[in-house]
Amino acid sequence: MLFILAFTYVGAQNVSEKNEPDESSKIDLVSLINQKSQTYVITKEHVSSVSGIRHVYLRQAINGLEVYGTESSVHIDKTGKAIRSHNNFINDIQATVKSTSNSLTAEQAITAVAGQMGYTLGSLQQLKSEGGLNQKAVFNRAGISSEEIPIKLMYYYQKESGTTLVWELSIAEVNSPDWWNFHVDASTGKIIDKVNWTRECNLIGDHTHANNINEGENNDIKFVGPVNNTTAVDETDGIGSYRVFAVPIESPYYGSRSLQVNPANATASPFGWHDTDGALGAEFTITRGNNVHAFRQSDTYSPDAGASLVFDYALDFTLDPDNADNLDSSITNLFYFNNIIHDVMYQYGFDEASGNFQENNYGKGGVGTDYVNARAHFGVLCNAFFGTPVDGGSGSMEMYLCDNATPNKDGDFDNLVIAHEYAHGISNRLTGGAGDSDCLDNDEQMGEGWSDFYGYMLTMTSADTGTDARGVGNYLFDFGANGAGIRDRLYTTDMTINEHTYDRIKVTGGSPHRLGEVWGTMLWDLAWGLIDQYGFDTDFYNGTGGNNIALTLVTEALKLQPCSPGFVDGRDAILAADQAIYGGANECLIWNTFARRGLGVSADQGDTDDRTDGTEAFDIPDPPVAVCVAPFAIQLDANLEATIDAADVDGGSTAPCGLASLSVSPNTFDCGDLGDVEVTLTVTDNYGNEATCTTTVTIEKSPTTLTYDGDLEGQYTDPADLSATLLDVDGNGLSGKTINFKIGSQSTSAVTNALGVAATTLILDQDPNNLYTVDAEFVEDACYAGSSDSDPFDILQEDANVAYTGHTVQATPNAGSSTAIVVLSANIQDEDDGFPGDIGNALVQFIDRDTNLPISPLIPVTDLFDPNDPTIGTVSYEWLVDLGNQTSQTFTVGIIVSGCYTQNDSADDTIVNVYKPKGDFITGGGYFFPVNSVGSYASTNGLQVNFGFNVKFNKKGKKLKGHMNIIFRRDEGGVINTYQIKGNAIQSLGVDIADPNALFGEFITKANLQNITDPLNPISL
Repeated sequence: MLFILAFTYVGAQNVSEKNEPDESSKIDLVSLINQKSQTYVITKEHVSSVSGIRHVYLRQAINGLEVYGTESSVHIDKTGKAIRSHNNFINDIQATVKSTSNSLTAEQAITAVAGQMGYTLGSLQQLKSEGGLNQKAVFNRAGISSEEIPIKLMYYYQKESGTTLVWELSIAEVNSPDWWNFHVDASTGKIIDKVNWTRECNLIGDHTHANNINEGENNDIKFVGPVNNTTAVDETDGIGSYRVFAVPIESPYYGSRSLQVNPANATASPFGWHDTDGALGAEFTITRGNNVHAFRQSDTYSPDAGASLVFDYALDFTLDPDNADNLDSSITNLFYFNNIIHDVMYQYGFDEASGNFQENNYGKGGVGTDYVNARAHFGVLCNAFFGTPVDGGSGSMEMYLCDNATPNKDGDFDNLVIAHEYAHGISNRLTGGAGDSDCLDNDEQMGEGWSDFYGYMLTMTSADTGTDARGVGNYLFDFGANGAGIRDRLYTTDMTINEHTYDRIKVTGGSPHRLGEVWGTMLWDLAWGLIDQYGFDTDFYNGTGGNNIALTLVTEALKLQPCSPGFVDGRDAILAADQAIYGGANECLIWNTFARRGLGVSADQGDTDDRTDGTEAFDIPDPPVAVCVAPFAIQLDANLEATIDAADVDGGSTAPCGLASLSVSPNTFDCGDLGDVEVTLTVTDNYGNEATCTTTVTIEKSPTTLTYDGDLEGQYTDPADLSATLLDVDGNGLSGKTINFKIGSQSTSAVTNALGVAATTLILDQDPNNLYTVDAEFVEDACYAGSSDSDPFDILQEDANVAYTGHTVQATPNAGSSTAIVVLSANIQDEDDGFPGDIGNALVQFIDRDTNLPISPLIPVTDLFDPNDPTIGTVSYEWLVDLGNQTSQTFTVGIIVSGCYTQNDSADDTIVNVYKPKGDFITGGGYFFPVNSVGSYASTNGLQVNFGFNVKFNKKGKKLKGHMNIIFRRDEGGVINTYQIKGNAIQSLGVDIADPNALFGEFITKANLQNITDPLNPISL
């Protein structure tokens, strides 16, 4: 009655949650496994044939009895360093124990389970007892299990309720694919937890399931396959031939059958596919061998090829799948592809030591007696299943017919589905170690994703691409070659078709398939990322392509991840596998692949038994870093354009995952962009991750060069030729631009011609006695920058002509006087160069040429001959001469013109005689200045020796003597003639009648006028 009451109480319970430790364990697993202790039990360990990592899987123990719920692992590389560790040990496990009572026997525990599950229990008999602390034993099937029933004692830890002593036992139901692993309270018989070891492949009838019991390395329980009437043969060498849809053909939609001769891999199956004893020769001529036994479920029928081992049968899809030939072909294909998966995956580390499926492990570690029972035509359900017990228990594959078509579709020809199912065995054996098949029972476990991964990887061809849209189960469900399959989304790297990211799992309900396809999508992207980098290799066994690397990483990662993993655990395990095997060569690719789908570095999986509490993130640990230079300026070019490239803006950007590109925007500018423009540098790594920074670019006007190339000197009142050339940045002339010229306070401007030359003149009217520069300037306009040039400029004094008109002979008033006033005077005239000046800006000084001392101060020319003509004027100075004791003295009087004019020529000097008079005679003389002469040489002084006069007279103005001689030139109708006026008879002398007070007189003489023009002997004037 106790059991009946208990059965009634727990019969509706399904699956209990897997528990996590309350807090991080302080127990050092590495130190622990290096010492003998009853505080832990190693459930499985092996050294990976691929990475060399020693994988150790263990549970905490209480007095040597293992505690379910404390599954942990430590992974040690070849140097002895623990590269990963997953520690679920409880710091004080003893304090959590609530019951150590073992009031139920093993037989009673099995009976209690049968009652609660509604099984009709037959005769229950113990077949084997190992004894020991855990009282391990094996019972018969007793009508409730298709496999013998193993049972043992252990503790069961639950975070909420503590630790309880339980019986663990497994029952493979006889009327369903379900294969349950139970934990039963050892004192009450109540089922605390049950886990389904069987996985199904499609979306129909989704339910949560895990895998198998924890039997440990020494498990030698045999799960005997169906009885066959075929005996072993010795005549063959184990080489078989099989007409099948050969790898990588996915199904009849994608290729035809071919006869595969001896396809067994010598490394994985050294004695062929029909061996079990490790000696030359096949033990079976049916579809059975060391790796798999393929048969029809209903009657355990297998095709028999005889000693030739040639499994070659006709196939007609218009006939029923149970047609004899069709059935033989179907089972042969199932047998073939199971063996292919075994042999291929052997290369990637799913071998004997790690817990693969083999009857005979050939002394290479692990527990044998666990080939796969591949059951064809299990029923009509459009489904498939795989049950995975711990190492030593045979995997069970159940393939169905699907009634979506007529005749029914046979799943045994859908190689992707076969691989998918087999992969449940791979993921369950490797996650948490082959001694624990309950490690994929949590809500966030990705078992369906791994199964899809192995399915599409083993049916991938060189013609495939990552952007292909690939379905799962197209043949089984009769969806056609291009069908959408049974997943929510097709597998593709194209996120417009498959947009799955990590957050998608939150809305997948309780479906392991819908959750799994998100993981499968991430692995698809990973595989194609690797293929894109390393290429695709059709050699699945020894290839080095990206597809081979993907298989290597994912398989090793299964070993490295913790029991009850979530997506983050799976990602990190792949990263660890890459580090261990390839030195981290693919770290960037892996991170970017997962980050693209929301599993970036900041992603948080939360509780792995709750698919809804995670947080997606798209970041990577080493994103590109954009570094911009400080603000800078660029100038428009000659075409009024400017261009920058990324190198101009990059200030040392980095891309740890490889630099794909640097770009800057905007990068072209014109006159409309003048001023400050913000530009953005974008750094993109090999995986499309971007980083940006900004800086300011100042767009400046196009530079110009202005060169002054005009006069650097010019005379006062004369024009200076001003010229400058304006060139653009390419050295071409700029036309139509205004150039400003300036000399001192004077300025003018000109416009450049087609050659960029601006030319003009400027009449110089500034004081020559100052320092000047000539400045040429182009003032910036809308698009061109200004420029200028400057040079020293000399304003030279203008030439002046002088003619002495003062006294040349002067007597003291009487013989007794020693002083005399000599009137010095001169006419000063602007040089006739076609540019009239202002003689009023001239300064005149009379000097004693003999002593070079000044006679007069600087005298401005203020007395113009004609107020309307500023070019000629006169100056005078009364010079007081003191003869002292001398009776006479001769002076050479020079005339120096300064100010804005210059003249200082000894040819202009005059001899002035000053004397004390003797007797009554006065003498004097002077020079004529022909002010009324005209022509090219009018107003030119010339040489004084060629003209002048001399006169002598007494005090009464009588006894006149003297002479005159004048030579001048005259322009007569364009002909220059030279004339001489010469006379020697002074006729009269008198004071200026108009001015009685004048200091000078006038005389009249007779003279002859003579044309003395001689071009060969010109007379200097």
